[in-house]
Amino acid sequence: MNYELRNIYFYRITFLFVLAILLLPGIVFAIDTDRDGLSDGEESYYHTDPENVDTDGDGYYDGVEVEFDYSPHIGDNKRMNEYDYDGDGLNDWVERWFGS
Repeated sequence: MNYELRNIYFYRITFLFVLAILLLPGIVFAIDTDRDGLSDGEESYYHTDPENVDTDGDGYYDGVEVEFDYSPHIGDNKRMNEYDYDGDGLNDWVERWFGS
């Protein structure tokens, strides 16, 4: 095998390796086990059940509730700004806004 051909293979393998490293976290993060519209990473962020499409049992998928600012933790049409899941004094809407 000549020197130029080895360089081509080296660069192709390096490119594929770097591509895999860059894309793999996005693929893993995008997995939605229960298919409710929230990825498993988002389920962890919002403290919802990644294996249950409707964590609070009110008949609406968790992803739909989060999209329209309803709390996925408690039914009764409570908005995120009306509920504090972790009891720290900041409602869920504020926590989502600041990413806490």
